[in-house]
Amino acid sequence: MHGFVGSSSVILAITLFSVTMWAAPPDAPKKAGPFANPVNPPLEDTNESRPAVTALRGSKASVGTVLFVPQPAGGFAAVIVKLSVTVAALPPNAVSQILFPALPGPAAEKVLALVKEQITARHTGWPLGQKIELEFSEKIAPQDLPATAVAVALALDSMMAGYTIDPGLVVIGGLNEDGDLAPVISAATRLTAALRGKASRVIIPEKNLAQAGDLMLAEGVTTFASKHVFSVSAFEEVPGLAMSQLDEKIVGAMESFEEAGKLFTAAGTRADATLVDPKVKDHLRQVLIAAPSHLSARLLLGRGAGQFNLYSLAGSIDIVENRGPNLVRSVRSRTPGSIGGLQLDVITNELNALKTLGPRLDERALTWFEAILRYGEAAQEMLGNPARTPRQTAQFLQSLNAAARTVQTEWPKIVALRDNPPDRSRKAPPQRLKR
Repeated sequence: MHGFVGSSSVILAITLFSVTMWAAPPDAPKKAGPFANPVNPPLEDTNESRPAVTALRGSKASVGTVLFVPQPAGGFAAVIVKLSVTVAALPPNAVSQILFPALPGPAAEKVLALVKEQITARHTGWPLGQKIELEFSEKIAPQDLPATAVAVALALDSMMAGYTIDPGLVVIGGLNEDGDLAPVISAATRLTAALRGKASRVIIPEKNLAQAGDLMLAEGVTTFASKHVFSVSAFEEVPGLAMSQLDEKIVGAMESFEEAGKLFTAAGTRADATLVDPKVKDHLRQVLIAAPSHLSARLLLGRGAGQFNLYSLAGSIDIVENRGPNLVRSVRSRTPGSIGGLQLDVITNELNALKTLGPRLDERALTWFEAILRYGEAAQEMLGNPARTPRQTAQFLQSLNAAARTVQTEWPKIVALRDNPPDRSRKAPPQRLKR
């Protein structure tokens, strides 16, 4: 599912979104310190844990990120949200506080603890006598708090180091205990919102590379040909790509990329053929020499070399559900043999769209995918033969139910693989099922 609200963003509606919120077990022993009181305590600094005192060089900062926002009609949409940080002075000897005033609870505590640990380590200290409050331009889904961590850390880092964050930047990602960028769920949906919005520069976790590749396959190479998308592994890499005043090497890399982008634009509908243009390839190589984290250039150059031509497992599931929504809904129903709600022209269009996907899907999704095709073909033949005999009707129903059983058997298997991915390369060509 590829999925912002407001004049500067694009809404892509989604129907399912869930994140497991962090919480301590009810019987967990209570800890001393800032987490002793679980009811939205501000994260505080103590003399014992603070290696040094560092003063803030700014009193406010803001940065764009992509979060899920509840919609009036229900469900959620991925939206470019502006995170704003403001600081108020406390008495000089008071401990510093950082908090989400509108989002109390243990999930906020965990995010702020990760942010404080990262900032304290990076700047060898944490400021005294400050009340730091974090606010969002939209009401976000509380379950999405983990995805705010990098944006919060970047805003605070800019206030500590004294640099300005580029107003066109959108940063996506969480943090883990090691300071690495943690991948976010629905990364392709968030990236789509950023690219279709007014973001001129986007930073995502390297661990969401597969989802970026899925998006390029689904939307086409021009999706990345005009936007600077960077992928990084550690928070230390983020500030240097987020500043308004960039290093000369990064500026030169972005200029080279924009020259390649002009050639993609000039190619129009033949943009894919531009991938093998020597001039384009040379520009993209120069980009990666100067800025190895420039993901847009990496994806385009790789695609021209025959890479990034398969969907990930998660991407395979999403694209099949998007291209054949009515068939998928029917085959998953409690009565898959009852196809009265399906229309022949709709089934035909969805089957045609699905059949183009087969060579690009993850091999682990193929049994599930092939069963959906068999179900659709049986439904198509049944609806296209209104004068069928009772025996033919029985045969059609048998085919429908057999395909549905395979879909229902395979579904939990591929979901388990999607949610717990093994360490495997996507370079090896998969074995294809014969039709």
